[in-house]
Amino acid sequence: MFLTAVTVLAALINFIYSLISKRYVDPTDLGIFSTCMIIEPYLTYLQLGSMHAYNRDLPQLLGAKKMQEAQNLKNSVFTFLLVVYGTVLIIGTLFFIVIYPHVFAKELSAQHTVGYVTTIFVTVIAIFYSFGMNTARIYNRFNFSAIVEFVGAIVAVGVGLASIILLRRNGLEYYGLYVRSVLMYAVPLILYMGSFKGIRLRFDFKLIKSVVFSGLPLLVNSFIWTIVTSIDKFVILYFLDETMLGHYTVALLGFSTLALIPQTISNAYCMKMNELYGATGSTEKIIEYAKQSTLINSVITCFTSICAFYLLPIFIQTVMPNYTEGTEAAQIIIIGVAIYSSTFSFGHLFTILKKNAQLIVNSILLCIFNAVFSTVLVLVFGANINNVAIGTALSYALYSILLIVRLRQMFGSNLKSMLRNSWLAVLCAIVPCLGFYGLSTLLDFSIYIAFAASLVFMIALLLVFYNQDIKDLITRKKSLF
Repeated sequence: MFLTAVTVLAALINFIYSLISKRYVDPTDLGIFSTCMIIEPYLTYLQLGSMHAYNRDLPQLLGAKKMQEAQNLKNSVFTFLLVVYGTVLIIGTLFFIVIYPHVFAKELSAQHTVGYVTTIFVTVIAIFYSFGMNTARIYNRFNFSAIVEFVGAIVAVGVGLASIILLRRNGLEYYGLYVRSVLMYAVPLILYMGSFKGIRLRFDFKLIKSVVFSGLPLLVNSFIWTIVTSIDKFVILYFLDETMLGHYTVALLGFSTLALIPQTISNAYCMKMNELYGATGSTEKIIEYAKQSTLINSVITCFTSICAFYLLPIFIQTVMPNYTEGTEAAQIIIIGVAIYSSTFSFGHLFTILKKNAQLIVNSILLCIFNAVFSTVLVLVFGANINNVAIGTALSYALYSILLIVRLRQMFGSNLKSMLRNSWLAVLCAIVPCLGFYGLSTLLDFSIYIAFAASLVFMIALLLVFYNQDIKDLITRKKSLF
């Protein structure tokens, strides 16, 4: 629980940064920054699934008490990453500075060149940061990890904001955006150095081959997921421009902020489920873990979604008035993410049980949903970021239903129980939220009254449907860890 609390606090710090930085950086510059940073997640896939297999297999090896095999896995994966991303740093930098102008017969702007090269550097740091963080958490150093993330957020945000403000005096605030991008990974990486203790530079080709082979399906699934999360940006860049992408970053802010808490909880559960499955091989036990995580996520999401829906527009208007065009898109995304985030733990079950083919099929379907909905809505109702947001929200909501149906088909999980722990709980927030928001607009009464009424009705609905569950959680004093 400490990890979750500190992670939320760190997220709040990053959220404040996102708000304040937008006060000093105009939408066009932020749109260019977002365009350059699009390549970061795609570059991470050059690890060829080794990190995915590492995060899945190391907890299982430790759970099975196979310590030597676990150490060999750490050595080989680290060495592999060092070789791959050392090469990426060199070739990527040369490409954007030297090769790009010759291949495309045009020069990149200084903003784009610096942006792309810095993004490559950030990606390299991020890979080893991820290795250190996941290793620490796999060894149950959750509290240490929470402190590291918090310190990293404080330093990155503080220095990042100072850089933007100072550089703004010379009209260079755009470049200040990358200071935080570097520090948010570099500072924690330094603090995670203990996770690299005992690692040797040994390349076991046979082991890496098996790791890559087993991790590739997970990589393909994650790659498709990256495409899914990029589709709305690509649609905006194709039908609109970088300035509107800058406005849409407000919606992306709502997405990342709202999803953070349930994602943190479900990721922690995923590691525990991995370890439990390695020790017992029991599908039933990890499904119970997933159900517990889902209910907790859903209840927490009820509170965070209503707060985000009502308060984010106020923050936007007050702190970054230049980005008000993205307000409605942010509220739309919040609703879609609220539904989707309640099923995070259900999605982890496919990874743990190595249902790789089904993972890929699920992700491809989500990719299709998102592409079709976003594009069709833009073509039919006009090139507007709100239509892109609606398409994205619909696709995530539909995907959450798909996950539940697949689990029912594959493992015989109780459909009613899964819907009760996810959709029903979140609807206890969404229905009063949208209802009172609509009434406040129609009858012209205070948005604060609508906010308070939504919270009261949500709590009442939760007590009606989940009174016993909440009592059990309190009396048993259940802990995530």
